[in-house]
Amino acid sequence: MKLLIYFALILAFQLNGSFAYANSPLEYAYVIKSPNGRKSRILGTIHAGIKLQDMPPEIMEIIASAKRLVVESNEETSLHAIQLLLEKESEIGFSSENLDSHLSKLIDREDIDWRGITPPGVDKSTFISSSLKSPVSVSILLTSLTCLTLMKEAQQTTTLDQEIVNAFQAINDGVIHYLDSLEILTQVYEKVFNPQLNSVILDNYQNIIKISQREAQYYRRGKELPESIEAYFTQIQRTSFAGMMDPEVISYLGSFRNHQWLSILREQINKGDAFIAFGLTHLIGKDGILNLLRQDGYEVTPLKQ
Repeated sequence: MKLLIYFALILAFQLNGSFAYANSPLEYAYVIKSPNGRKSRILGTIHAGIKLQDMPPEIMEIIASAKRLVVESNEETSLHAIQLLLEKESEIGFSSENLDSHLSKLIDREDIDWRGITPPGVDKSTFISSSLKSPVSVSILLTSLTCLTLMKEAQQTTTLDQEIVNAFQAINDGVIHYLDSLEILTQVYEKVFNPQLNSVILDNYQNIIKISQREAQYYRRGKELPESIEAYFTQIQRTSFAGMMDPEVISYLGSFRNHQWLSILREQINKGDAFIAFGLTHLIGKDGILNLLRQDGYEVTPLKQ
């Protein structure tokens, strides 16, 4: 049965034919050769803005041939980390900071698509005032709204990461490993979900959507990866938005997690035949995964070569 699913998916990808080999997200795929000679593959992804069906068919072939899949996080661990943060929010010190102002701004906004967020029969104002009780809950809603907007534009029903997981499970009997532990996500969420994030998103919502759209276009076109995160932000005009955030927050989203992931990545790459997929920005810079693996003696080669 899984063999039939595999051939059906490959046929769909071939018929779709959205990308040329030389100018596609394959630019962000790499072969990683461990010191013991075994090979695995890494793909930098974006979470929303492109469907798996719109990716080059070579990606599905890699998914089908992999013995193990390694991705960022699973939903259960993410929800657990969010629940722990909500429970300890008052201890962190921003249990009510700017909350009323943020809720008022949300209610007043007319440029947010609330479909799929508010329950049937419940208006926006009632939903906001009844369900958002803390800055963390506002942060979670705002990040979800931006992601859902991009997913709707790309006609996605779930994120690209989850599509990769679903495809792997449908055609492969291999094991799935997750890079983000509960401890890692709890630390990251404590830094990220806060009143400052809410203010930045609420004051720049449309600009953030446009930046995210440019990032999706950048990804689709297979632009060459720059040497630094700063250069990448400049190329997609994200520099101004990043500058509004605490540098420590940016660090926790990227380099902190990269270093935390290394032990699992080394273990899986050393076994060979792993397919590893996570956010594109985790590949970039001196603290990016590609550079960290090179420093550990792993050979990194673009898949296209």
